[in-house]
Formats: sequence, structure tokens, C-alpha cells
Amino acid sequence: MLKQLRDLEIKDKRVLLRLDLNLPIKDGKLTDNTRIIRSIPTINYLVNAGAKIIIISHFGRPHEFEQQFSLEQIAVQLKQYYNQPVKFFRECIGSKALAAVNSLAASEIMLLENLRFHPGEEKCDEVFTKELAILGDIYINDAFSCSHRAHSSIVGLPKLLPAAAGLGLLQELKNIDIILQKSSSATAIIGGAKVSTKIQLLNNLIKKIDNLIIVGKMANTFLAASEHKIGKSSNEPEYFQEAKNILNIAKSLGKNILLPIDVVVANKLENEQYNNCKIVYHDQINEDEIILDIGTETTEKISTIIKKSHMLVWNGPAGLFENPYFNCSTNYLARLIWQQTKHYNLSSIIAGGDTVAAIKATGLAVEGFSYISTGGGAFLEYLEGKDLPGLSVLSII
Repeated sequence: MLKQLRDLEIKDKRVLLRLDLNLPIKDGKLTDNTRIIRSIPTINYLVNAGAKIIIISHFGRPHEFEQQFSLEQIAVQLKQYYNQPVKFFRECIGSKALAAVNSLAASEIMLLENLRFHPGEEKCDEVFTKELAILGDIYINDAFSCSHRAHSSIVGLPKLLPAAAGLGLLQELKNIDIILQKSSSATAIIGGAKVSTKIQLLNNLIKKIDNLIIVGKMANTFLAASEHKIGKSSNEPEYFQEAKNILNIAKSLGKNILLPIDVVVANKLENEQYNNCKIVYHDQINEDEIILDIGTETTEKISTIIKKSHMLVWNGPAGLFENPYFNCSTNYLARLIWQQTKHYNLSSIIAGGDTVAAIKATGLAVEGFSYISTGGGAFLEYLEGKDLPGLSVLSII
């Protein structure tokens, strides 16, 4: 069990609130506000309780100051969602930062500068952690998506300050635990580029679900390991044995595992251009062709499974969704899952930046799905059964 906000007395206290504000911005515009929306319940709780709110976060992967990674541009965005001013200070440690946070009145909000401008953040440096801790009386982690990182702002601060989990983090865990609790007619659609990054995930999921559907580039490795033709498609021969092991475990447990039956292939030309697109079965793939999407027969089989499922988790598009020639199956599945969730009581959990981007590209409202996870790598590691350091340090058991 994690210590929670209600366990702490926060009135007039300086609360260091760790959020994940590593947000996608293009041409100065925020393209995905999900993480900000998820932080609103915690912000509102702190404001109503009269806390002095000091937000800390990282943005990008800098190792020193770079203007393009300043959180000042995020502070402007926050004001629109929190319905009150959000002050910004151009440092996250030091005497000037301390003076700034000490000037806050109850219920005021301040965002400090990017934590990763200091190497000590990622190294979980003791001196840097202490400098951060001086700024607050209480620490709240509402950044589930960062909780798999052993950084100062994730595992260092809760060792020095009274600490608890934020409301958004708890909501994330509640929804992910739905997957981990064995239920009837549970399905997982897993895509992505590499099997190597999801071996543990697949091994853990196969024990908890009824149907495992493997799509995207990672399906190529499973197909090749099963001695199907994949042409020039990218794959990981060094993981053939792991792929075979997963298939064997699924069979021994009586689980249904579905690999692509037919696929969309094309010849790759220069400058990412493709030619001669067609749908073929495995034994029809030529040596110079690349798999870029799943075919209609595979999509129909997946559709049948989805319609019979009570719970579904989807992580990874079915094909090269960024290209309009190869996004048909991903778009179709997104719409079907949305319809089944809205009209037929399917519990659907969507995870992964590419999956969310693919859904948004269809014009579907993300609110139509049961839950959109912001967890990224933390989501996958939690499903793998790993202990996340940012959660372990908040445990009261």
C-alpha cells in the first residue's frame, strides 16, 4: 500500500509536487495534454487544502541548460488548465530558488526549472537531492510515468521528506491493476518495434490473459522464428528462441496467441518511398518485400476476438500508421475498440505514445476508451511485474 495525500497535513506547507511535464510540443503548440489533465485532481486537492505548490519536472534529455528544454514554455500551458496563475522560476535549486518558493502564499503554484539541467538529478546525487529537499516540507509523486527511474526527484526526495502518492498516480495504478487481476475473456494486443524490449512483458501477460495478439514490427521476429517468410522485414534473430518459448508457454497454458496471417507488403525505394503495395499470405512474400501492416484476414480475426473480450489492453500500432497507405488496420482496430468500449462494456486500456497518437489521428475522442495510460516505460515495467523504485519508496508496508 502506498501512503496517500489524505495521510498528510498539508495546509500552509510547501509541497514539492513531482509531475511528468515531458510533453510533446510542436511549433510552440502542445500536441498532447493528457498528463496535464491527469494532474488536475492533485492540483485541485492541494489548492483547496491551502498548500504552497512547487511543481518539479524534467523536460527532454538535456545534461545542462538548453533554452529549447526550458520549462518556461510549459508554465504558459499550465495556466490554461489550472485556472489560476502559475509562477515560473528559472532554477530548481539554490538560495534564489529557496527565496522564491518561500514567497509563495497558500494555494499559489510555482513551476521550477528543468531538473535535468543538473546531472545530479539522473545520478540521484545526494547533494543535489538535499538541495531540492530544502525547498519543500512535503513531497508528492504524481508522475507514475517516471516512477521506474531511480532519480533524485523520484527516489531521493521521499527519503528526506514526508511523502505520498498523488491522485493521478493512484488512478493509474488502479486501472493497470485491472489487467493484472485475472478476468475472463482478457485480451492483449502488443506491437512495437522490438521483441527485445517486451520479452518480460509478454512472459508475464500470457499467464494473466486469454488472448495474446502480436502485431507491428515485433511480429516479424515471431513469424521468422516460426519459419514463415518475412522478406526484408526487420527482425531480431537473436530473440528467435525467446519467441518460440513464449509460443510454447502459450500453448502449454491453453492460451490463444495470434500472429499475422496475411500482411501488407511493398518494395522500399529511396527517401522512405514504397512501391508495389499488396496483401499477401506468408508463403507469398518475396525476398525484396517488407511487411508494413497486417492484412484484412488478420484484422477480421482480431476483430472477432475483441468482440468476445471483456477486458483489453493495447500497446503498439498494427503497422506503419504514420503512412496513410499502411494505417488501415490500426485505424480500424481503434474504431472497433472505441465502439466496443462505448456500447458493449469492453474495458479498454490504451498505453504507449504511438498507440495514443494513432488513435488521435483517427479523430476519435480518447475519452471513449476506459483508460489511456501515460506511463510509457513505467507502464510496461509494472505489467512485467517489476518493482518500480518510485513506488517502493512510498510503500508503507
